[in-house]
Amino acid sequence: DFRSVIGREIVTVNGQDFDFLANQRAYLNGTEAYGEYLFNPYWSVYGNFAYTFGKNLDTNDPFSRIPPTQGILGVRWRDTARQSYVDFYTWLVRRQERYSQFNQGDVRFIPGGTPGYGTLNLRAGTALGRHQNHRVSIALENITDKYYRVLGSGVDGTGFNAIFGYELIH
Repeated sequence: DFRSVIGREIVTVNGQDFDFLANQRAYLNGTEAYGEYLFNPYWSVYGNFAYTFGKNLDTNDPFSRIPPTQGILGVRWRDTARQSYVDFYTWLVRRQERYSQFNQGDVRFIPGGTPGYGTLNLRAGTALGRHQNHRVSIALENITDKYYRVLGSGVDGTGFNAIFGYELIH
């Protein structure tokens, strides 16, 4: 927990607004968890979860840019002998409506709240060659071409995306 934070305070003098930085009391708390369950040497399920809450105790205003609750849930196949894997997962992000007063009117923040979203994704890769020193991979992200916007970014998320990779290890 934070005991103090440098916050912004707007003061109006003779009809003119002034923006000051001031020490203020704050509360910031969060948690993150990750787990993986191995069914056998090849198959596993995994996931992570992240939650953050922040509040300026002097103004009772939410902190700016606190990410929404989010997590990943996936299933993975891997063969360590062949250095191969296939990974299917979803990224889930909850709606965020707790905007700081300083985010109101900022075009990077969607009025009324940033919608939640979920993407489906697939990654696969293997090692090739006599010494398994050639590694190839493919990632298919946002397979359903879901519209989303990362909180406060002002940029729409990528649509369907394919990434091909090659790595030579010598």
